[in-house]
Amino acid sequence: MAIEDAIVLAELMGQNLPGDLILAQFMARRYARCKFVQDVSRQVGRDGNIDDAAACAERNARCERASVTYSRVS
Repeated sequence: MAIEDAIVLAELMGQNLPGDLILAQFMARRYARCKFVQDVSRQVGRDGNIDDAAACAERNARCERASVTYSRVS
């Protein structure tokens, strides 16, 4: 995330914009990506702490479906 942030900031700073505009554009470009990463991280943390066997099986099936979907895209 930090490297992605640095790239966006460097691009914006290279445009010689006022500081408040740089920060506003930075937030506009980065918010959705950062929120996505944070949301996924929280879900992974919750999923990693499941003890119930049926819930574990559902989690594993969900991960398998996501893996198949991802392999078709990449």
